[in-house]
Amino acid sequence: MAVEGNVYAALVTELEKLLQLDGKARFLSFPQFLVRFGLNDLLFEAADVQERTGLDAAQAQREALVNQETFALIANSIPEPSSTFLTDGRMLWSIYGRVITAYELPAGGGR
Repeated sequence: MAVEGNVYAALVTELEKLLQLDGKARFLSFPQFLVRFGLNDLLFEAADVQERTGLDAAQAQREALVNQETFALIANSIPEPSSTFLTDGRMLWSIYGRVITAYELPAGGGR
């Protein structure tokens, strides 16, 4: 439990840093997500792909892996601030990895 609390505190600290810009508050917006997923694009298990599409087992496995990869890359991309979702090349999992391995606790936080 203590480790989870430290990870949470480190994530909050990182979020606070991201929201500060030379002492000025940032305006948060929620951009439009222009990527659309069909039901078949959200089938991540080969058995589900095979059942829904009728592909053979090998094709269904490949399709499931493509679906997993596509979804992971989009879901973990960090958007460029704008009215639409455009990525800037950074990945969310990299930030989580950095926070978990080199976290900084807020002042007064314990380990």
